[in-house]
Amino acid sequence: NVKVDTVEAQGNVVLTAGQAIGGRAVPRYARVESLGGNVTMTAQGGNVTGNLTRAENNVQLTASNGLDLTDSFATNGTLTATAQAGSIMLGTANSQALMTLTGQTGITANSLTTDAATGTILAKAVTGDVTVTTTDAALGEVNLTATAGNVKVDTVEAQGNVVLTAGQAIGG
Repeated sequence: NVKVDTVEAQGNVVLTAGQAIGGRAVPRYARVESLGGNVTMTAQGGNVTGNLTRAENNVQLTASNGLDLTDSFATNGTLTATAQAGSIMLGTANSQALMTLTGQTGITANSLTTDAATGTILAKAVTGDVTVTTTDAALGEVNLTATAGNVKVDTVEAQGNVVLTAGQAIGG
């Protein structure tokens, strides 16, 4: 396991764990931030659990199980989150460019936003639901897919196309 409270760097931050990534004294890390580069986290045998994840450029999060994150920001880049066997739970996620979320058993988020013309939001759950309160691609597109489940969304805004695909139902 990688257990941290706060990590801050001028350059890239790379955390790789054989099991999980989380906090030292509590289950969630407080902050992992790159002030001038990328944040890359890989939990090869468990979850990534944290409060604030921020990078000046790109954020890439991969967990063999699930991701449970309060706030994630890719200020001038892309945000990629993959939960290989579990779900993705996000409070707020924002990227300047492409946001790609892939959760095996579902995706739940309060707010997903992108800011640039290349800022498409792609969220796909393989076996579970995609549940989002607010999705806003200011200048891009939104594509929410629940291959075998439901797409549940309250507000979707995009300058480009909005595509909602569900194996079962689409609703709010």
